[in-house]
Amino acid sequence: MVRRDRLLLCPLVVLAGCVTEPWQKEMPPASGATPLAFGWSDTAGWPDRAHDVYGLRLGISSRHHSVVGLDVNGIGVTDAMSGGLAFAFARNEARDGFIGAQVALGWNIVTPLSPENAPNKLWGAQVALGINFADVNGLQVGGWNGMPHTHDDDGSTVRGAQFGLFDGAGDLCGLQCAALTAWADTAYGVQVAPWNVAEHVYGLQVGLFNVATKGGGLQVGLLNWNKSGILPVLPLLNFSVR
Repeated sequence: MVRRDRLLLCPLVVLAGCVTEPWQKEMPPASGATPLAFGWSDTAGWPDRAHDVYGLRLGISSRHHSVVGLDVNGIGVTDAMSGGLAFAFARNEARDGFIGAQVALGWNIVTPLSPENAPNKLWGAQVALGINFADVNGLQVGGWNGMPHTHDDDGSTVRGAQFGLFDGAGDLCGLQCAALTAWADTAYGVQVAPWNVAEHVYGLQVGLFNVATKGGGLQVGLLNWNKSGILPVLPLLNFSVR
């Protein structure tokens, strides 16, 4: 799970987080429901942000309790589980979970309001020219997808596929296909990139340079480093033998 504070690792996400007021406390239950909503700032819209929207939301910068349906904004934020199609020119942010597709020219983020209570999961797809962050069950396509493991965060959980310049995951079960780097803590599946990095590999790495710091799997590339391989470093092919 990627905690909200861990997004500080990426300067672009810091910039995105400055566009609207930081979320500090839990949102109360929805005060009502509407089929149509408009937003023009983080605190101003019709109806107010405590409403659930079942239908269409349009705005420059919109924030409501939840949206189920079509969501088109410059910046779109929801505080409870939402779903449908969310399109944003700058940023989509779901602060609980999301089912459907998030599409943005800038950023798509599913980040939990309370990390111990909310799953920050997306079931569906994230597509962005910039950055996608979520524990995804489905597809991510963007410049930067996910977050690898760090010393104080377990990174993104990916059950599906990532396609981008940089793909990161703490726990990968599926495919990473990156133009620059694919990076995972534990990789169950396939990594395809010029530079592939994982601690534990239970599958295949294909690239120019492949690294399995704690071993495992099959590696095909110009240079392959596998701690449990035939030799620690081999050209062309290496695989775990213990």
